Amino acid sequence: MMSGGLEATFQYLTRADNPAAVELLEAALDCPYGPVRELALSALLAKPNRAIHRRLFDRLEQLDSAGKAILAKRPDRLVGVVTEIFLQVHRQTAHADGNASSKKQPSGYPPGKPSDAKGTPDKKLQQDFHRACEVVREFTLYEAAPSLIQAVEGAPEGLAEVGASTLLELTKALYTELSAGPDATKDLKTLRSRLTETLQAAAGAYVRHQRREILEAFLILAKPQDVVLRRILHDRRDSAHEPIVRLLSESTEGGVIRLLLSFLEDPQAPQAALEVLGQRCDARLVEIWAHQAGYPPPEAWKEALGRIRRIAWAQPGHPLWAQLDGPAQAGCVGILLASRTERSRVLEVLEFVLEHGQAEGRRTAAAALAQLTGPKADMLVLRLLQDKDPYV
Repeated sequence: MMSGGLEATFQYLTRADNPAAVELLEAALDCPYGPVRELALSALLAKPNRAIHRRLFDRLEQLDSAGKAILAKRPDRLVGVVTEIFLQVHRQTAHADGNASSKKQPSGYPPGKPSDAKGTPDKKLQQDFHRACEVVREFTLYEAAPSLIQAVEGAPEGLAEVGASTLLELTKALYTELSAGPDATKDLKTLRSRLTETLQAAAGAYVRHQRREILEAFLILAKPQDVVLRRILHDRRDSAHEPIVRLLSESTEGGVIRLLLSFLEDPQAPQAALEVLGQRCDARLVEIWAHQAGYPPPEAWKEALGRIRRIAWAQPGHPLWAQLDGPAQAGCVGILLASRTERSRVLEVLEFVLEHGQAEGRRTAAAALAQLTGPKADMLVLRLLQDKDPYV
């Protein structure tokens, strides 16, 4: 049990504003008695002194789980330290790039691609950078993201890769917290706005860093009205257009799926985004899309769906159909009818669903025939008269 006298001593050392008190507290971090180490750590964290926090950062590996739990309650102390490390990397590489820009570009160097001959931070700073990225991930230091982006934009390949992957991991964690529902705090929402602004600028400067991770982080948090995103999607000549479209086509991150589907509510959505949506065949996205669509799809989606010219899974026997439940198959029928898919192809798909679909999918396909005309549609209707399912 902790004695009152010991607690009073640490309270005094916490308030004391002199180097001797700091020396005593730092020495106490090596005490074999756990409660003493914890009191000393709490006292040091209470002091608004960046040099003290830096020394704590340097000895993080020596902290036990109790010490790290205490540190996790004061993430602002770590944010200041890692931010300074990231800005040091940024200053060194930016200065080196500035000097290099006055020199002749090496022959054979592709236009629009950043040179690999970037300023390389000294070995100690590189080690600090790697450790800072580990700390950002371990303690989920969202506030460090803007300075991390600055560092990544100009860092040499090895550091840029570590920093960019850290940024993406951090963004995913933030999106997960934001997706928790109404419990998302005002601070988290404010942080999302700040981070999105920084990522927006970085996405617009893709030609400088060419980091796919930065673009994916941007897409995870971006909203469909984002002006930079829309500019990139509209301009096929933009250096970020192709990688953005590829990420929208391949990423399975919840934030990217959210972004793609949210374009459906916008009659003026970029055509590139709608084309990507029609090309995706991964079960997770299509199932979410179809469940949200239902039958018939929301009126707010009408114009955007009507601009989708091709849907990759709109084929009889496409393997995706077997992965969908009844409500999802029904939603897919609604999506097909609302899209610009050729009516002959729609009829072929409806025939397939009527023969092989789940109950709800079959019933929806039967109802959809009322919107189609022609000999084949009439033939399918006649065939339904013999169906064993009375709801079909």
